[in-house]
Amino acid sequence: DTSAEIEWQAKTLRGFAHPNRLKILFMLRRHRQSVGPLARRLGVSETTILKHLAVLRARNIVAVRREGKSVLYEIARPEWDAFLTLLFAVSMRS
Repeated sequence: DTSAEIEWQAKTLRGFAHPNRLKILFMLRRHRQSVGPLARRLGVSETTILKHLAVLRARNIVAVRREGKSVLYEIARPEWDAFLTLLFAVSMRS
């Protein structure tokens, strides 16, 4: 159903619709990171970062990987990395 697909797309795009979420995604494009470094780099609390990551995870934009005791976040799919590359390229030309 096209209507359901469009609704899914709109919901997914809302996941990108916050400056801090875009900053988080930009940082995760470089490499997996845990909450602490993301919070320090953005100058916000870990709780705030976790809330943003929850939105991104709910939309399957970000995935969680456990390495030992560490919980690391990463871009969930290569397609999202390509989408972000396009988004950043377009914004640089505006």
